[in-house]
Amino acid sequence: MGPVGNYRLFYFLIIIIDNQMNHPIINIEYNRFLDPIFLGWIRSQEQYKNWIAPSKDEVLKNAEGYKRAWKIYGSRILSGLTEITGLMFKRNHIDVHVVTGNPRAFSFPIIVKSRYEPIEFVQVLAHELIHCLFKDNNIHSDQKDPYPNNPHILVHAVLKYIYLDCLNEPDMLRMNKERSLIGDGNDEYKTAWDFVEKVDYRFILRAFKKKVS
Repeated sequence: MGPVGNYRLFYFLIIIIDNQMNHPIINIEYNRFLDPIFLGWIRSQEQYKNWIAPSKDEVLKNAEGYKRAWKIYGSRILSGLTEITGLMFKRNHIDVHVVTGNPRAFSFPIIVKSRYEPIEFVQVLAHELIHCLFKDNNIHSDQKDPYPNNPHILVHAVLKYIYLDCLNEPDMLRMNKERSLIGDGNDEYKTAWDFVEKVDYRFILRAFKKKVS
């Protein structure tokens, strides 16, 4: 390889390293310390009295499946998040705690139940990472969010961009919307998805990016 080829290889490696440095490492693990707390709470709630917990082996197996699924999609999702928002994560490491059961995922810290299918887990984690990215950049707390009364409008616009423009996975968009409206969701999610479907998600994202630039 001549000098030009060496230079191109060096430049390519620098780009790869730079991209990796700009994205946090996502560490997905079963959390044996948090798990008993969540199990105890769920079992104390009347609405979950008939809930049957998966076995420890099943939980660990699912956590490994989540890692493999994130390895396929994670880099493109992180790149898409930062590219479309113009924001950067302020941390270089984010832990994702898998527990046996949890009524819904949340992002501070990220805690996710073990009963998701791997592709569902990727969607849930993408959602929570958007919240992390916004939190890192004080979005919503200082009213940079153009829809402060329903912050999930912006979250869902970003998700739609990720599924359609970054991953080219329209089925993931459909699955995410169905789960938001039926399973994991609430009225805020439904209102947000209705808005994103009526208004071009690219318009929402352009308006946001202009506001924070």
